[in-house]
Amino acid sequence: MSLLKAYILPHGAITLDPQNYQDYPELQTLHDTLQAVGDEIVNFKPELIVLTTPHGIAMSKSFGVYINKDAYGTAEWEGKHGEYTIGAKLDEKVSQGLLAHIEEKKNV
Repeated sequence: MSLLKAYILPHGAITLDPQNYQDYPELQTLHDTLQAVGDEIVNFKPELIVLTTPHGIAMSKSFGVYINKDAYGTAEWEGKHGEYTIGAKLDEKVSQGLLAHIEEKKNV
């Protein structure tokens, strides 16, 4: 399996409320860009999506690999946007394989 695309995206919760655009017109551009990236990913129909985030388990020199069956989150930020939620099914076998690969390479 090869890495075919990668995206680095900023936090976007502030773009969820169009009223913010009055004070910060550049948020409309950010919103449109985030939407375009989402559309591109949907149209690309990737076999696998790997998401890395500074949220969740925090470690100074490592990454956590979730091996759960499901993931869930919200866009909650500063007490707002909690109504925006997302859930995803995770492939435990792929997660275990990634973890095994990382462990193997760590010892090379």
